[in-house]
Amino acid sequence: MLGPRDGAVVPAGTEPGLATHLLRFLNSLGQRSEAEMYLRAFRGLAPGRFAMLLPTRGVLAEHSGTLAEQLKFLTDLGLFPTVVVGALTPVSDDLVEDLRLSLRDLGVDSRLGDAPCVGPGVSFIDIVRMSPDSEDRLARITSRVAPRKILFLRRAGGLGVGLRSRVELSPGHYLPTSEMGISAINLRSDSAELRGLGVLSAEDERCLLSCQSVLEAPGSDPRATVSVASPLSILRELFTVRGAGTLVKLGSAVERHEALSALDVGRLRELLDQAFGRKVRDEFFARRPQRIYLESEYRGVALLEPGRGAAFLSKFAVLPLAQGEGVGQDLWWAMAKETPAFYLRARPNNPIGNWYATVCDGMHRTKDWNVYWKGIGATAIAGIIEDAISRPQDFLPE
Repeated sequence: MLGPRDGAVVPAGTEPGLATHLLRFLNSLGQRSEAEMYLRAFRGLAPGRFAMLLPTRGVLAEHSGTLAEQLKFLTDLGLFPTVVVGALTPVSDDLVEDLRLSLRDLGVDSRLGDAPCVGPGVSFIDIVRMSPDSEDRLARITSRVAPRKILFLRRAGGLGVGLRSRVELSPGHYLPTSEMGISAINLRSDSAELRGLGVLSAEDERCLLSCQSVLEAPGSDPRATVSVASPLSILRELFTVRGAGTLVKLGSAVERHEALSALDVGRLRELLDQAFGRKVRDEFFARRPQRIYLESEYRGVALLEPGRGAAFLSKFAVLPLAQGEGVGQDLWWAMAKETPAFYLRARPNNPIGNWYATVCDGMHRTKDWNVYWKGIGATAIAGIIEDAISRPQDFLPE
């Protein structure tokens, strides 16, 4: 059995009995550190603002009890999401009342109204009723709540469920898919091309437009993300980086620089230290980069250096919270569009090694490093592998 000595951060004010419940849940996700990170971030927001949930009629009809149980768990942690019903599909009074009764049976208070209630004093599940033909009203509700996470809950789960392979939007630019649908969609760079391919169902198209509406609502949190997911995966969507549905986001503002002198090197150092969990050596900053792709708020960076016949991706780093917002994918595609050939190395236990394997053309394993490449001809592979594994260590020992 897990206990406080296992290293989990139990939030201030959490009841002793709930601590054990929380630790079991964090362990069940497989990424306890991620869940703790999100929990700390959410508890720092005003009540009602950490998340907004939008279940469809089908979810309320078939999964009302499951939805209530997960809401109960959140309230036990002191988290009170706003629930908007009727935003995607018409919802009857009976279905709304069923959800409220399920919550009541679990000892959870709820409030039903036409406008959201957020801020100090909110200690109940706020259920907002609306009509699905009022897209502008949904945007107004989003502006009022300004949630960090927005979850569209559908029985089908993510967008593009059933697609058997990755979706190529343009040469070299594609969206990974899984049995849960498309992993992530960047509205700035992906939305128009994706809709033009005709691979989404009519329901998916409508849902994607609703996602765009709430993300572009005036006054909404600029770091907000939308997840389209199954009601069975609410907690995974909220407390893990990868989630279990389709992440929809406006897209990161990525800057391109040619020299370190154009950056705040102190902030860059802090980004690298936090992302890798180790201190970067001073010698790293003495080397001249080839190009730098930087998220404008220093939450992620892709740094290229001259390599053997192609660019070497020396550092690809994203802060933990920003990983859940898709910043890494935005940086990757910004770099890849302008860099037809590059290679990189990563430790065999790197948690995003599998992702590197899916977005690169090939890889080679050694005892200490995995080497990945993209756009490299077969005759040059041996040389880039030799160069990658012979490069110096850039971080101080742990």
